[in-house]
Amino acid sequence: MSGNGDRAGSPTARATVDVRVPAGAADPDALWRLLSTPELWPAWAPHIRRAEPELRPEGDPGGTGRGAGSRADVTQGGSALRTGDRVRIDGHGPVTVTALITLVDPPRRWDFLGHLPLGHQMIAPHELVDDPAGVRVRMAVHGPLPASVGSVLLRAYRPLADVALRRLVALATDPDALPRATDTERTER
Repeated sequence: MSGNGDRAGSPTARATVDVRVPAGAADPDALWRLLSTPELWPAWAPHIRRAEPELRPEGDPGGTGRGAGSRADVTQGGSALRTGDRVRIDGHGPVTVTALITLVDPPRRWDFLGHLPLGHQMIAPHELVDDPAGVRVRMAVHGPLPASVGSVLLRAYRPLADVALRRLVALATDPDALPRATDTERTER
């Protein structure tokens, strides 16, 4: 944990995890769909119980009343996320984060800004990075955090992110195993 803080006097905590996917081992569209569709996150991220985009009212810039039931872009293989979306992420236990999607660059990258307890924030880029031998699936987290909070967050994040990315790649290598958004919704009821 080092670096210059985003706030004066605050260190910046950073952690990055990536998994290499050999060329031809997984469909890049499947990787992107799993990575960028909130309803599918629980299928590969063991720390996420549910992820649900908040509705955007008609007339909201870029909004078309998005939310459960109006996500046709998921079935078309495109990114379900758009810059400005908010996603409620429920973990196991009392952990809930509302993330603001700050960047979407399909089919390569999306970032979110999440608010943690005690007023702390974290930025989490999720990306597919070209690699000479295929592609890397990369997740990171960083933000200005006190040393005690940053240390705990990073120790917990790295192993969870590693397991999550390996599960994402395993799902993407077997297209028949890819859940549909409706399958994920049914298991939550």
